[in-house]
Amino acid sequence: MFKIILIFAALLQFSFAGITINGQIKNAEGKAPKFADAHIVEFGGSTSKPLKSTHADKSGNFSLQVESGKYYMLYLTAVDHKALTVPLVTDEKEITVDVTIQLKANNYKKTFEDVKIIGDWNKFSFRSAEDMKKTDDGTFIYSLKSDAEKVAYQLIDVDNDGHSVNGNMNNLFEYDGGGDYKSIVKTVNGSATIVFDPAKVFRSNSKDVPKVVYKNNDELNQIAAIDKKANAGLDKYYSARRTYNSKHKSLDGFKFDFAPLAVYLEKQMNQDNKLIARYSATKYVKIINAKYKDADPKIAVELLSITDPLWSLNSNSLTNIYSEAYGKEKANKMIAESFNKIPSKSVQARILVKQGMEAKENDNLKLMANVYDKLVQGYPELKGELRWYLGELDPSKAIMKGKQVPDFDVQLIHSEERVSRESMLGKYYLIDFWAVWCSPCRVEMPNLHAVYKEFKSDKFEILSLSFDPKLTTVDKYRKGTWPMPWLHTFVEKGFENELSKRFEVIGIPKPILVNSEGIIIATGSELRGENLKKTLEKHLNKVM
Repeated sequence: MFKIILIFAALLQFSFAGITINGQIKNAEGKAPKFADAHIVEFGGSTSKPLKSTHADKSGNFSLQVESGKYYMLYLTAVDHKALTVPLVTDEKEITVDVTIQLKANNYKKTFEDVKIIGDWNKFSFRSAEDMKKTDDGTFIYSLKSDAEKVAYQLIDVDNDGHSVNGNMNNLFEYDGGGDYKSIVKTVNGSATIVFDPAKVFRSNSKDVPKVVYKNNDELNQIAAIDKKANAGLDKYYSARRTYNSKHKSLDGFKFDFAPLAVYLEKQMNQDNKLIARYSATKYVKIINAKYKDADPKIAVELLSITDPLWSLNSNSLTNIYSEAYGKEKANKMIAESFNKIPSKSVQARILVKQGMEAKENDNLKLMANVYDKLVQGYPELKGELRWYLGELDPSKAIMKGKQVPDFDVQLIHSEERVSRESMLGKYYLIDFWAVWCSPCRVEMPNLHAVYKEFKSDKFEILSLSFDPKLTTVDKYRKGTWPMPWLHTFVEKGFENELSKRFEVIGIPKPILVNSEGIIIATGSELRGENLKKTLEKHLNKVM
């Protein structure tokens, strides 16, 4: 009977009419990783919600099967390594794909002064991460008590990318669902001592990684090469942007030469193989989004029709790119005519989100409410993905222009003084929910300082509410980076605080402008970037 079952299973695999992926994951040195997994993700979908996952064997081998007629992404993860997304884009109806993937090692810091730890004892919360104790021999230790047979943990502040990563105490691991791994330690008599040894950190000098090689499939190899080159160019752009902003505390004057990447992609977009040309266009869209002035959106939309499933890779961009190519009015008409034929529900939802957010900015509350209803009723499976937007578009929300600001009463840091809705009556003020760990919050610092310098008076104030885990983090940032010379308070437990819930804070930064009568007069994008000064001028020039 057992032999019959095996034969039947083999026949099922042999007769599978779809895409079969046989792969091998290698570490940065070309060897089998300690622990690795392979995942199949819907094209443009969330890597945290794979369609299928499988654990690689001790040699790094894995096998997955999916139906044909759709595009996918392979998502490869391994202990001590950066996760990698690989396009699996083919129009073949029945195909077996053999692929070898060599991953890139985690970008660990050169030296370790402060190492923090999180684990199942604190629900892996970054906010309540604790310091590991550095010992005389250079290792770091952390001791805890637990009734469980084992505890899982991760380290933070050990790599340059801000990830929570596995430790190196032993070889017991568990995938964390987000591209990294948890280390597992068994408890002894109700306690455990976790050790991190910097000398054992996996480092690699291997060049040209990550590397993806498909066996006997030139089309997929070309797509993988385009993906790698484009991603490398975009990574350089974002790295240069961060470095410039860190040095100048502003992006004013920042420039980046996209010309080499643009020329390369334009060449690929002229290939006879239309699938390769179309995939190249998805990467070209990204440099258009990065405001490369010489990029031509028309050559992208000529390859990517509104109903092209490849738009799933840039679901937020379809409306903008078509508007740049044909003008807003014509683009909206074209999109409306093809909307119901768009194969991706996510792309459809993002088009509606764009309409809703524009309606909100233009105070068209009727259209905003209509879009909200469409999203809630027509896209329930995307509720998590659209959570922030649904919060912004909800017509019943408390934080909305024209409504009274919710009641609050907070104590200013390093002071006995309290600030409340009542005490702020008679002046305009900007409420700023933020945190040092929040990159978009830090980007807004030059704008906040500029407008504070220009508008500070007895008729205007800023109140910043920090979501940082410790008050000392705020103090250090204000002392060494940006002084933020306005009112400050500290929000214990951040998003979980009752004040945060009252103000509907599900993401930061969250700026809110309130007038002298306690009425909300601007929110969101009206108070970000260059719009901040324009909005304040609009309202404050009347009273100053």
